[in-house]
Amino acid sequence: GVPSRVHIQVTYKGASAVLLVDTGSNVTFLQEPLGSQDPLPDAGVLSIGCRTLNVIGRPEAADPAVNGLDSVGTFGTDMFLSGPTKLDFGAKVISSHVSGSPFTEAAGWPNAPFDLDKGLVLPHVSLDGTSVRLVLDTGSDHTLWLGQQPKPGDVEVDTTDAMGNPVKLYFGSVDLAIGAWHGSVPVLRAPSFPYLEQTVTDLGGNVAGLLGLSSLGAAFVIDGDSQVVRVEQP
Repeated sequence: GVPSRVHIQVTYKGASAVLLVDTGSNVTFLQEPLGSQDPLPDAGVLSIGCRTLNVIGRPEAADPAVNGLDSVGTFGTDMFLSGPTKLDFGAKVISSHVSGSPFTEAAGWPNAPFDLDKGLVLPHVSLDGTSVRLVLDTGSDHTLWLGQQPKPGDVEVDTTDAMGNPVKLYFGSVDLAIGAWHGSVPVLRAPSFPYLEQTVTDLGGNVAGLLGLSSLGAAFVIDGDSQVVRVEQP
């Protein structure tokens, strides 16, 4: 019941297409072939709902098509910060309010304060009782904990990073606390992840990994007005 990828439908070059919803990216962009200029200014024009955007291009390994529609780029954190924004997995809807108009139904949801660094949302949560900052990353199917060795029962996973480089992870579970709520969620332990470690360095350190989709409950709200993330947990 947990999605591994979330996409939003857009119009690009007069045809329907999709963008990967990935808050691990601070900007919305179009995919360009690996080795292309990064960023490529004025790469193209997208229509998303009633908005028309002129976006940059970035080199990235191509995403597969979704329901017959080409996946042409990424819907990044910048699209969540113009006002309180909710992603509802059950309803399959992304909703945005103007600044100063919160989602009242989310007022009682578990919440965590976040820092905003280089356009990325970094909630303060805890993993197995350890206080950490994680990058809120809807491009990751599970929470990922950097610098962690596998625990008994973990399953070895071979995957690749955004540039196609191989990475070895270990899949298990962890106790996640968001505000006063805590529960067991899937986790990927990463003894080493050079691409992500470079991102951590660029953010000045003190980032322990990624807060992924399976940790975000049935819905979540990024509320830049109060600088909290609210998560609807079961």
